[in-house]
Amino acid sequence: MKVWTKVQIHQKNKKIEEIVTAYINYLFKDTTLAVLAKKYKIDSNDMMQVYQELASRISGLLILYLGNDKKRLHDILKRYHGENAYLNQIIPEVEGYVDRS
Repeated sequence: MKVWTKVQIHQKNKKIEEIVTAYINYLFKDTTLAVLAKKYKIDSNDMMQVYQELASRISGLLILYLGNDKKRLHDILKRYHGENAYLNQIIPEVEGYVDRS
């Protein structure tokens, strides 16, 4: 029987931790969430908990991606597809160096 469950991977991977830390900083530095946290005086410990939970999920997705585990990625996609009622429009945004020559 197939059962949906969360799994925590306790084996440390320094490279994944570095990547996820950079992604979390990219995702939240100078964003609406950071502005709202400051505006409504949300405790830094509460914000750290939000960032930590998101980092754990992002690192899980990254591990599945790097391991080419398409089945589990597809399971997540199937389970959470359609639960985006609170999203309006997704416009991809990237940052980085661009060669303008």
